[in-house]
Amino acid sequence: MKEIISSTREDYGIDLFYREGKVEKNEFFTYSELVDMKINVLDLLEHPHYYKVDEKRRKVRATPLGCCQFA
Repeated sequence: MKEIISSTREDYGIDLFYREGKVEKNEFFTYSELVDMKINVLDLLEHPHYYKVDEKRRKVRATPLGCCQFA
């Protein structure tokens, strides 16, 4: 899984940006896909670095610092 470095709100979902080597890539997920994965979309937009993306399996998951956990 790749660490998400930024996220952008789009009309029908969220564009997630991550690095693969030195290349920045992106993967788009609809709001429905993210909700089905139990991802807090607002938290993903505000704290994208708390999440990782598996572009091959089209999955997003929170890291231990993810939604609603405080340091």
